Amino acid sequence: MTKFKQRNKALALIKQGYNYLQAAKEVGVTNKTVSVWHKKELEKVSEKSTSLVEIKNTLQEVVKELKELKNKL
Repeated sequence: MTKFKQRNKALALIKQGYNYLQAAKEVGVTNKTVSVWHKKELEKVSEKSTSLVEIKNTLQEVVKELKELKNKL
């Protein structure tokens, strides 16, 4: 199994409720490796969430400005 497949399978197992040690044994890596993979995945999700919140806030500001402009017309 390639590292990519091991990583994906381990992360899928974590999502299913496996702990790091169980997932590690299932895919043939150390639990530290699974821990690092999971941490990196959580960081990606966090970054995406932050970006989405920033986009939402920007859109809300644009909508507010458009409403103000509309009221002036």
